[in-house]
Amino acid sequence: MGFTGLLEPFLTSVKRIGIASTLSDPGHIQRTAFGTGSEATFDPNFLAAAITVHLESGGVSIVLGDDVGLVNRMIDTLALFLQDGGRHP
Repeated sequence: MGFTGLLEPFLTSVKRIGIASTLSDPGHIQRTAFGTGSEATFDPNFLAAAITVHLESGGVSIVLGDDVGLVNRMIDTLALFLQDGGRHP
């Protein structure tokens, strides 16, 4: 099973625990590390560590980088894991 096959069960689990209402916006997923064609944007181990630390810190993360596009993609990815009240439009 490839990455795409794992995405649907993952999103179902995320919805079940009550986060990521932005998942109803298909365009938002495309702007994340989970978007089609974005699978190789971040090293999987780095992405897993970033998401883990983001969750452990209660959704408080600082994202730094030289590439604005990559920084925004990481921010959009981490925003998937915020409670609705922590997300800004």
